Amino acid sequence: MSQAYFNASLPKPLIVVSACLTGARVRYDGDDKYQPALYANLDGQVTLSPLCPEQHLGVPRPPVQLVITADGLRAQGVDNAALDVTESLQHFCTMQTPLLDRACGAILKARSPSCGIGSTPWHQQGAIAGYRDGLFAAFIHQHYPWLPRIDEAQLDDLAMCGQFLHRARLVLDAQLAWQQGLLDAFRQHHAGEAGLDPSLLAHLERKERTDD
Repeated sequence: MSQAYFNASLPKPLIVVSACLTGARVRYDGDDKYQPALYANLDGQVTLSPLCPEQHLGVPRPPVQLVITADGLRAQGVDNAALDVTESLQHFCTMQTPLLDRACGAILKARSPSCGIGSTPWHQQGAIAGYRDGLFAAFIHQHYPWLPRIDEAQLDDLAMCGQFLHRARLVLDAQLAWQQGLLDAFRQHHAGEAGLDPSLLAHLERKERTDD
C-alpha cells in the first residue's frame, strides 16, 4: 500500500484562522467567539496563524455590514451608512498575500462581513437580500481557490474537520514537492485524488514556468 502523501514526513500545515475564534477579544464589541473545538479537534495537527481583518479599525468599533449600493458591494456602518470601510478592508486583504502564499487552509468566522463563507448577509434597501462570502473570505476564494475553507460551525463535525485537514495536508504536500522540483512525480502519486484542487497544480505549474 502506497503512503497517503508524496512526502513521507509532513510538517504541520499553516492555517489562517479568524482571531476571535482563538479567544482574542478583537470583535467590534470588544468580545471574542472562542471555539473549544478549534483546539479539541485540530490541536497539535496544524499551526494556527490568527488574524482579524477588522481589528485595525479599532476595538471596540461601530459594526459594519455588506450593502449593495450604486457603487457596488460596500462594507458600511450598520448605524451610519456614511461609515464606509470597504477600501480599508480590501487593503488588508492585499497585505495578507505573503501569508496566504504559505497557508494551507483557512478557518473563518461565520456570518462576519469580512470572514463569512457563504453565510454573510448582504443588504439592499434596508433589508437582507441574500448571503455571500465576506470580503476576506471572497479574496481567498478568488486568489487562492485551492485553499480549503471552513467556519466554526463546521469545527464540531469530526468528519468535516478530517476532510479539511486532509485537503490542507495535500496543499502542503504540493508546496513541498514544488520546492523540491518534483511536481510531476507529485502529480503521478496523487492521480485521481478527489481532494486535490486542480487550481493548485495549475498555480504551481505557472510558478515553475516563471522560475525557469
